[in-house]
Amino acid sequence: MHIFSNMFALWMFGNMLENIWGSKRFLIYYLVCGLGAAFIQTLATGWEIAQMKSVIDQYAAHPSFIDFDALIKKYSGLIQPGNYDYFNNIYSHFKMYEDDPGVIRQSINAAYELLKVKADIPTVGASGAVFGVLLAFGMLFPNSVIYLYFAIPIKAKYFVFFYGLFELYSGFQNDPTDNVAHFAHLGGMLFGFILIKMWNKRNRERFY
Repeated sequence: MHIFSNMFALWMFGNMLENIWGSKRFLIYYLVCGLGAAFIQTLATGWEIAQMKSVIDQYAAHPSFIDFDALIKKYSGLIQPGNYDYFNNIYSHFKMYEDDPGVIRQSINAAYELLKVKADIPTVGASGAVFGVLLAFGMLFPNSVIYLYFAIPIKAKYFVFFYGLFELYSGFQNDPTDNVAHFAHLGGMLFGFILIKMWNKRNRERFY
């Protein structure tokens, strides 16, 4: 459904942009937005990993069951189904034997295992480039009406603005259970905005 919604949006909004810009310029725009999305998401992911490592380093320096419990709950979304028993066993043993050095060591290893999972998560998709296309549509056709869920009318400029705010909010929520690359969406919109402004400065009549 995620891929379908991306491709549907690309067809619906990209079609009009390509008719105005031509295929070559539209392709350049799409690729710039995609690369910009990857760049911003890479920076955001690096920051998230650094923050997580700081939390785990603090835990490793002063481990306790209470802190391990908080750690597991905070990053529970990173526990893969195949590793559930592994983390559950360590959690259960730690709860019963809080002062056992071996169990404490295992809890620290488990915490760093979660960090490794976080670092190994790939970012896949075209959403960043599609969000750039959505932004361009909102800038070039600000008063065009979009029907949310095929029923609720809203002008393109408002739709893009509030969608961008939602992505910004979701990105800074930094929910470990959220598997959406919100900063990639924002990166696509940001690079798209910059590119349109650059083109518009050279030839104002072509874009407005």
